[in-house]
Amino acid sequence: MRKTVEILLTGGSCAGKTTALPLVSRSLREHGLAVLTAPEAVTLLVSAGIPDIGGVSRTRGPACVFQREVLATQTSLRESFRRLATLFPEEEVVVLLYDRGELDGLAYHPHDCLAAALAETGRSIEDVIRSYDAIMHLVTAADGAQNAFSSTNPARWDTAEEAIAYDHVLQQIYGNHPGHTVIDNSTDFIGKMERLVHATIEAVEQSSSH
Repeated sequence: MRKTVEILLTGGSCAGKTTALPLVSRSLREHGLAVLTAPEAVTLLVSAGIPDIGGVSRTRGPACVFQREVLATQTSLRESFRRLATLFPEEEVVVLLYDRGELDGLAYHPHDCLAAALAETGRSIEDVIRSYDAIMHLVTAADGAQNAFSSTNPARWDTAEEAIAYDHVLQQIYGNHPGHTVIDNSTDFIGKMERLVHATIEAVEQSSSH
């Protein structure tokens, strides 16, 4: 039987998540695994032309509209990638790697509209957390690698101080998941990526053996 393993890459802004996706996927493929990588929903929407994302995100009404659409887009991406996983041979382990997840918006917009949006689909916050096999939290560069922190991505609007605060909230949101791993900035970026790859391979091996 085909085994699908879903792994979330989360963390504050400028943590290396987008850079990590191709590195992790290549390493997993070298271990004989099939891999699909899903893009970040926020970047997809902001790159489409959303104006003044910082202002939108800091104003409750517009933020509710935006984060609901981020949630809907992320949910749709997961559903699509789960269906795409069925295209692989049944004997394969298929790893689905996600750049951010449905609940990341709670760090940036802690309003009950997101919980209400989940409830409309018959899910709770706990349901979403449990739906991932492992959660890899990459700590923002603002916390421990300040020289590497930048906001060149148009979807990044938070300051270094805000990025650290949001990073801490994300750790709290996902922290109770048994497969939650924090990858900090205690080494250089190459070392950070090596630790992420090792932790991800270990998580896939554990999940696929169950």
